[in-house]
Amino acid sequence: MQSLVTLKSILSRGKGGKRTFLTILFTAFFLISFHVVPIQSFANNTISGTVSLPAGHVAPSGGVTVEVTPLTVNDWGSIYYATIAEGESSTSYSLIVPTIADARWYISYRYAGNEPYVSGGYYNATATTWNYNQLTLLAGATDHANINLTLLSGNTISGTVSLPAGQVAPSGGLNFSISATISAFEFDSLSYSCGYSVTIPEGESSINYNIIVPTVTGEKWRIQYFITQQNELYSSVGYYNDTATTGNYIQATLLAGATDHAAINMTFFTHKISGTVTLPAGYFAPSGGMLIYVSAQRLNPSPSPFSSASRFWSSLFIAEGESSANYTITMGSTYDGEWRVNYYRSEPYVEVGFYNSTATTGDYIQATLMAGMSDHNGINMKLLTTDGLTNKILTKKFPWPMFLPVITNKVQ
Repeated sequence: MQSLVTLKSILSRGKGGKRTFLTILFTAFFLISFHVVPIQSFANNTISGTVSLPAGHVAPSGGVTVEVTPLTVNDWGSIYYATIAEGESSTSYSLIVPTIADARWYISYRYAGNEPYVSGGYYNATATTWNYNQLTLLAGATDHANINLTLLSGNTISGTVSLPAGQVAPSGGLNFSISATISAFEFDSLSYSCGYSVTIPEGESSINYNIIVPTVTGEKWRIQYFITQQNELYSSVGYYNDTATTGNYIQATLLAGATDHAAINMTFFTHKISGTVTLPAGYFAPSGGMLIYVSAQRLNPSPSPFSSASRFWSSLFIAEGESSANYTITMGSTYDGEWRVNYYRSEPYVEVGFYNSTATTGDYIQATLMAGMSDHNGINMKLLTTDGLTNKILTKKFPWPMFLPVITNKVQ
């Protein structure tokens, strides 16, 4: 009661009976200082068990560290680390999770070491499983004991990933991931894939890999690489094919499950579009020569010149007094779909011309399209002049890009 009287007297002070800023500030301080509401602790539950190596295995020097994670069906949980000591075959773990009445927990492990174990698995009441669809859910708002996990042994898929002949990794190396995916699950949200990140060191041309996959009878594995850094030289995605690495997953050579596979080698690759750009008959490059940009644009999906689809660039330089020069567009990242090739150049030529197998055209709708995931040679174009067009072309319908790129593969 005394504190309420004191507080009332504070609130009534101030000139003219008004509550001044200082009065209100002092009141806030009074409330915080003398009327602190205690923080209530949240309820929680315990999930505990053991993490074991396969029968007959013991941890090597340095032990085996495993991530054990409690997750709910809707949300990610925290990561806990359990280490099996050197010479031991198991260790216990205990996880603290919040008490959530309607939660359904599942427990997973992740292993990123060098021992021959599958990189991930889930708790199943019968036996640890690699298959998300077979995991055992645990009720929320209660403790769970004997939730035991055993790291999974599996089969080995190994090989080498190489750069094209004569090429080496750039400064900082070339980073990519290597993975094995069960082919039937390629685009399934519950697909199973295992693998890890790899780096070809600076100045080197290849690196070996070794993936441990679950022993799965009746399924087949598709092996792929995915370049994870900025890249303008190679296909960002490639699949193992026993003839040559391919960018088309349908053409991948599938590997039988429940057996080891060696020499599953892949080589980074690229596709190129190349040809010659020629000036009209009787035209020659002026003093100082002339620079021309060329590009290949992927349709996305309608044939509109203003599409935000993928585009790759190059340039060529026609020397003074010359009338033509060669170009090569190196296409990284993605190759599927259909591609349109064009040049950019200012007056006295039509600003934009498109490759057509019969004759260069100023109309993008008449451009000859090229299939992706393939090399194309002899894609030749001739600069158009406004007086040489049989049909009037309003080039302002296809303006110059807002900016021209920094060309990294110029053809001089």
